[in-house]
Amino acid sequence: PQGPANSHSSYSGGIGTVKRSTGPFRTAFRHSALQFCTTLPITCVVTLLVLGIVGVLAGGAGIALIAERRRTAGLRDRLAARERELQAVHDRNEFIALAERAAGFGLWEMDLETNVVRGSAAWAAMEECPDGVNGMSADIVRRVVHPDDKHLLEEGAAHSFKTGEPYLVEFRIVPAEGVIRWRRSMARVMFEDGKPKRII
Repeated sequence: PQGPANSHSSYSGGIGTVKRSTGPFRTAFRHSALQFCTTLPITCVVTLLVLGIVGVLAGGAGIALIAERRRTAGLRDRLAARERELQAVHDRNEFIALAERAAGFGLWEMDLETNVVRGSAAWAAMEECPDGVNGMSADIVRRVVHPDDKHLLEEGAAHSFKTGEPYLVEFRIVPAEGVIRWRRSMARVMFEDGKPKRII
């Protein structure tokens, strides 16, 4: 029913009670333990709720964006550190190569399980074994060893395997008919589980 502007109307039924004031848009709703009261129209309340939800979603998106930026920055820092490491390795290799050329020596290593030996470019050039950089059978490298000195390599290796002392052998090579050159080979034996694994 209609009434004065400041009159109140109440409706009851079921499990809730609604009181509505036609004055300053006051609406109250009570249902069990849930209470809701506002002096704004219902449409304004819904708008505020929607804006609140949008604000929460926007805040979550902002947090996710910040986290992504931090992750990207961390990844960029790791890549930069990796580039510095690779550059340091390159510089060290260049330094070793320069020292090899200046002193006339070459670096090599041998896998005792596969019998494959590989070395630096200076070593491969010195032994006249171009494939030595990528790896080749040690038997091929030993072909140029003077027949009378091959036992020296075997005895030197056996001594190092037994005692763990450095490998040190002086021997002759015959790279071509009528050509004899002296070589001095120094290396260290690497053990795994008490067994010789590599010579470097």
